Amino acid sequence: MAEIELRDGSSLVLVAQNNDTLKVLRPRRKYSSMIRLKNDDMSAELVFDNRKKEYREFSYGSGYLGQSSRVCAVPGNVSSVTITNYLGKRRKVDLREISK
Repeated sequence: MAEIELRDGSSLVLVAQNNDTLKVLRPRRKYSSMIRLKNDDMSAELVFDNRKKEYREFSYGSGYLGQSSRVCAVPGNVSSVTITNYLGKRRKVDLREISK
């Protein structure tokens, strides 16, 4: 299984089993922004308009379940994003300056 993020914020999911065909699925969710992660980014805290928070951790590696596109998809109802690297340094992302 693999997920491909498209420039318009949508994604495609590729699914296959041994001895079967490859299937391409298009999930209904759509993101308003995509944040390109730096090599040392470890996690992100998303704060939504209703003040609820979501914490995301980013995997890093090339093994099974360790692969990552190094992208953080941000829904349209997010008011702020703070990314933390492996050294514990935090940076706030200006959502107006990232790709729409």
